[in-house]
Amino acid sequence: MLRKLGQKLLHSPFHPLYVKLAGSPRVREYRRFLAALARNNPSPEWFPQQIDSWNYRPSISLLMAVRNPKREWFEQAVRSVAEQNYPNWQLCIADDASVVPPALPHTGPRIQFASLKTRQGISGALNRALEMAAGDYIGVLDHDDFLSEDALFRVVEALQRERYDVLYSDEDYVDENGEPVRPNFKPDWSPELLSNCMYMGHLVVASKELMLATGGFRGEFDGAQDYDLALRLTDNPVRVAHLPHILYHWRQHRESLAQHPNAKPWANDSGHRAAADALRRRGTNARVVDDENPTRYHIVREWKGSDLVSVIAPESAELKKKTDYGPLEFVAKASEAKGSYLVFMHSGVTPLTADWLTNLLAIAQRPEVGAVGAKLISPDGSLQHSGLALGLLGGVGNPGRGLFQSDYWRWLHYTRNVTAVSSVCMVVRKEVFESVNGFDGSLTGDYADADFCLRLRESGLEIILEQRAVLTHGKPAPSGSKEQQDRFRKKWGNLMDPYFSRHLRTDREDTSLKIPI
Repeated sequence: MLRKLGQKLLHSPFHPLYVKLAGSPRVREYRRFLAALARNNPSPEWFPQQIDSWNYRPSISLLMAVRNPKREWFEQAVRSVAEQNYPNWQLCIADDASVVPPALPHTGPRIQFASLKTRQGISGALNRALEMAAGDYIGVLDHDDFLSEDALFRVVEALQRERYDVLYSDEDYVDENGEPVRPNFKPDWSPELLSNCMYMGHLVVASKELMLATGGFRGEFDGAQDYDLALRLTDNPVRVAHLPHILYHWRQHRESLAQHPNAKPWANDSGHRAAADALRRRGTNARVVDDENPTRYHIVREWKGSDLVSVIAPESAELKKKTDYGPLEFVAKASEAKGSYLVFMHSGVTPLTADWLTNLLAIAQRPEVGAVGAKLISPDGSLQHSGLALGLLGGVGNPGRGLFQSDYWRWLHYTRNVTAVSSVCMVVRKEVFESVNGFDGSLTGDYADADFCLRLRESGLEIILEQRAVLTHGKPAPSGSKEQQDRFRKKWGNLMDPYFSRHLRTDREDTSLKIPI
């Protein structure tokens, strides 16, 4: 009830009063979630037993740049490394000309410390720390944050399966006292999402070989040096792993982006330039546009085509009026289409901006993309569709349906890779549609859409949700009958969705926490 009331008051002047009077249900719920996780943690003896069974035990060097740190926060950061239950680590600290150099709470051969005589900025200090790093893998720890005890263990555990080039974990935000506030769960590797924001966050670990080949940190991107590095690490095809464990604790305070996204205006500018530089390096014909939210961007790809586009829907003068692209044809079935691109649309769909189709076509033209979908909202402004997720409601569902904002799954309003999109508004190249023989006529609704997109993914193509194309739609139809669900599951099994967090409930679509039993 509190969540529903909070959603209804979200955009009203009464929302701050609601939060003040009701407290934060989100914080209390998250702390219950953590307590339940802790009850299911392995015993301390389990970790060394696992490590002894591993054939690969790489060393991991953590880099830390320091300048005038708060003593207790710095000590907690260093202590969190010293107390790791994976022992093969190194901590490389570079002090960026602090007024009073910090005292180390721990010393030993695994902790390296260097003092810079003149200020070099965060990238300069991190590059000095990188010079001291001897590990097979390199990660970064900010001096006001701290790690979970099993952070490095989980990294190396994943490396037993495959020698990944880059690994990143889930994280959470903590208050100034280090108490948990809320989680930041992440999808599996989503290059489309990374082009729009530094979604990887913390903890990010990369092979030393790749880190050195990339060239380390670049001072001209200070404030977004981690984002610039992540983009350069993934310029070429690399093996990326998402670790669905909360391994990093990001402290919220007055000067941190964790609490105030606009606390460092230069960070937004640096991020914008980093994204633009990535487009230039990759030869992408696109431009970067700032979002209204700091450190988030839109990649606007060029569409200069004049292809005939076939809209699979009854002809609509209203739709033509609200679309800035032609030539269009309206046909009843895909088999009748003469266009190079197919636009599947349901009745009752209304674009909010005239460039909706151009935005979708600009994504659909990319050879690696199979299908692209639009974000759909209900007449009251709540979210209706922002990508389909497998495993919801026993088969397929719409994460965040009915919400104005998601407490725990913040990616619903971002352009990103998804498993499937809805044919309420979907664009696909005709040749791609025909290559997989279109939709399966034995399935309907979300099950037909998910099946079609899964077959595209099986053929090596990506599915993208383009949030710059926003359309309103009336009340959605149910996902499908129990018979449809059974048919879909018989065909695909109980698939887990790589782009939806395992820590969220699957018996409902409101992206609420799944409290472990």
